[in-house]
Amino acid sequence: MKAIHWFYLGAGIDGLAMLIAIYFVISDSLNSAQGTNNPSMYKVLLAMGALITAAFLLKDNGKIGFANALLWIPGIPLAGYGLMILAFIIFKPDMR
Repeated sequence: MKAIHWFYLGAGIDGLAMLIAIYFVISDSLNSAQGTNNPSMYKVLLAMGALITAAFLLKDNGKIGFANALLWIPGIPLAGYGLMILAFIIFKPDMR
């Protein structure tokens, strides 16, 4: 795969993680249930947005390798967690 494909895959994984986090923050605010620590989540969302923005700026400046590395630092653990959750959904393990 070309480097640009890896870039967009990493950006998609990070963007999906941000959308899921935004969903939980909004639903937590609407239900007024304090399940998550919203001030910390706001900081994490801002940091993740800054990371994705920096990666796109690096890509626009022609530094696709650095942009890929920046996106895949959080992308690898997020993709692993997503695959683990998907495996739990598909195989439905008996946790007795």
